[in-house]
Amino acid sequence: MKSLYGKFLSILELEHDRYILWVPVCMAYGIAWYFSLKYEPPLWAGAAGFAVSCLLAVMMRRIKFLLYLFIAAACVAAGFFSATWRTHSIHSPFLRAPIPFADVTGKIVEIAPTPKGSKILLKDVTISKILPEDTPEHVSITLRNYDPSLVTGQIVSTRAGLFPPPDPALPGGFDFSRYFYFRETGAVGYGIPPFVTKSLKDSGASDFEIWFSEFRHRLTESIRSYFHEPAGAVAAAFITGETREIPDAINNDMRIAGLYHLLAVSGMNLSVVAGLVFFSLRFLLAAIPPLALRYPIKKWAAMLALIASYIYLRVSGSPVSAERAFFMVSLVFIAILLDRDPTPMRSVAIAAFCIMLYEPEAALTASFQLSFSATAALIASYEWGTGWLAKRSSEEGFGFRKIVFYFSAVIVTSFIAWCATEPFIIYHFNQFSSYSLIANTIAEPLVSFILMPLVIAGVLLLPFHLAWIAFIPMQYGVDLLLYIARWTAQLPHAMWIVPNPGDYGFAFAMLGGIWIYFWRAGWRWLGIILVAAGMATAFSYQPPDIYISGDAKHVAVRLDDGKMAMIRGRATSVSAQSWARAALESGYMDKEDTPMQCDRKGCVLRMRGHTLSVLKDVSALADDCATSDIIVASFAVEKSSCAANLIVDKTMLDENGGANIWLENGNVILKQTRSEQGIRPWVIQKVESEE
Repeated sequence: MKSLYGKFLSILELEHDRYILWVPVCMAYGIAWYFSLKYEPPLWAGAAGFAVSCLLAVMMRRIKFLLYLFIAAACVAAGFFSATWRTHSIHSPFLRAPIPFADVTGKIVEIAPTPKGSKILLKDVTISKILPEDTPEHVSITLRNYDPSLVTGQIVSTRAGLFPPPDPALPGGFDFSRYFYFRETGAVGYGIPPFVTKSLKDSGASDFEIWFSEFRHRLTESIRSYFHEPAGAVAAAFITGETREIPDAINNDMRIAGLYHLLAVSGMNLSVVAGLVFFSLRFLLAAIPPLALRYPIKKWAAMLALIASYIYLRVSGSPVSAERAFFMVSLVFIAILLDRDPTPMRSVAIAAFCIMLYEPEAALTASFQLSFSATAALIASYEWGTGWLAKRSSEEGFGFRKIVFYFSAVIVTSFIAWCATEPFIIYHFNQFSSYSLIANTIAEPLVSFILMPLVIAGVLLLPFHLAWIAFIPMQYGVDLLLYIARWTAQLPHAMWIVPNPGDYGFAFAMLGGIWIYFWRAGWRWLGIILVAAGMATAFSYQPPDIYISGDAKHVAVRLDDGKMAMIRGRATSVSAQSWARAALESGYMDKEDTPMQCDRKGCVLRMRGHTLSVLKDVSALADDCATSDIIVASFAVEKSSCAANLIVDKTMLDENGGANIWLENGNVILKQTRSEQGIRPWVIQKVESEE
């Protein structure tokens, strides 16, 4: 046993320069621990845990294993405290009751496309029926139609219906209320035309804001004018991030093919821009001997690439994924400016640490996890194969073997990125794209090495009216990208809806992946066991049988054959789509094809040995209480006067939110959204509308 312990410590000592990489990992687990609680811990809890762990680390510093263990515990406590502090620092009011109609005025800070229109985020809001001290910091309003006259920085006034931030669509599902809480968005709703807008100048925008907003719009239209549609909308999206003009059919094809990330301005796009500018400038400056021999041209190239990356970030609308990539490339370029070795893996760790320190809730998001996992995996694979790559790339000439080498490298890179991101896609989206590896292997080199250089060259040539030189060949490249997506999406079984591994299984799988990325010794491959064990927990998933929204206006069931059917409400609603995915189905059966019996008062269905009644009218209550095991009603029911075993009524839903019901071996298991959320600051106890 002692020899095994000694071997373990010797391996740890060999990896001593990798310890720092685990600091953000331990922080992330501390953040996840905080958000998994069903009660709000005191602010001092994380700080006390950090102090105690540091004290124990000092006391046990002679016992290496315990020293490392308590340092890790201190990092976990630091993440826990960071999340607690962030939660306590938010003081924005939140709407608690719906307001059917109110006059809303605010400044547009964000415009996001939706399938049929757009969504605007307002700040500096005034709402006609709310006191100023009770007015949320931000309000999100959905517009049914896209209005091209709306731009960020404008002040807009509209009539709107407002609601509190929504609950999760199902227990344990995506927590919309937490998402809006950390964005300080205290109300959501829909806008009712007409919209009264002020010009940017009248809205108080600075001259630079006005110029920059107009510049982005003109740049988008200028790029699109050189292309046939829909290629023009896609080409503009690579630079300005404007995706609202891309047709829904193309968006759907790109999602099924696993290529949708290429349409958004992501970390990959910004990294490509930074790399292109840096290496191109360095090559050009090196071609001028007087400059190359006398001046630090590498630093010049790094500085200009940093500036170019920032300009691209602003022009693209500063999406979150690109902001993180900018932070990472900034660390690399700053290291070059300071004559330091820009160790890529440490840059990733520092970027993750800083983001979680400032915005700890980001650690739970899909974009954060996908971007850092893919980046860390690619860096780890490069570190592992550095010697082999150096040997192959140093071969003279440009013969067949070298061509095979480069294509093989592209395939291997795509495979590594696919392996690093697929568990996260399964966990967050219950989706597995069967051919995404093939599609990305073809499409990513096309975007990185052809389309991005061409669009950058085209933008630079726009002032000289020579952009056609780059955009004409780019038209064919974009058409090829869209053809790849369409061809892949039309293949049989292109996308599967799959169960996710659950929170604890995913935590194990994520730890296994990081174990492979960060260590260099042979024991790194033990991480495969953790990944496999974590993802295998998905096989224990059992979908709910009955789905009920928080107002009982949407009710769905999973029939005996596993198919989904809507008893009440629209199958196209957000809740219904989330339920179908949770049941591992892509859609709903027609009501006429189901065994349920419906009339104007409600529906009755016999399923899995139980009789379910979904009531719309209180007059049907007496009869159904006598014959049904489960009652779902959108009105309050007097429990003592109803013989049903389970009654899910308005009172229960108002108190604890929407419900899921499992029917297992004669047992009825009920879970509700707010019961799963717990008592947290973002869990809003909603009340009746005053109108």
